[in-house]
Amino acid sequence: MNFKYLLLISIPFLLLSCSKTDYTKNECEDLSIKKFKGYQTESYKFDNYCMQYNLHYTQSRCKKALNQLILGASLDKLTAAHGVRISECFTKNDLKKFGSKE
Repeated sequence: MNFKYLLLISIPFLLLSCSKTDYTKNECEDLSIKKFKGYQTESYKFDNYCMQYNLHYTQSRCKKALNQLILGASLDKLTAAHGVRISECFTKNDLKKFGSKE
């Protein structure tokens, strides 16, 4: 009886200990982009596990690129200026609404 009780108590601790807390710089780039797009879980992970990295796709870079997209910059120009993954900062709706019609 004691073994079953101990097993039931230890399962939640085992599950919690398996959650990931070490992220690579590339994984943190992904989390940063998703944070900008408003994903809450990714935002939490980014805030708690990625502060040690100097990232390229920061919130300010994504915001600047989105403002440029809204003002009419083409996706090609934004890619040249900010990097190949800059389009990942935009939602499908952003691209549909503000993407160039060329």
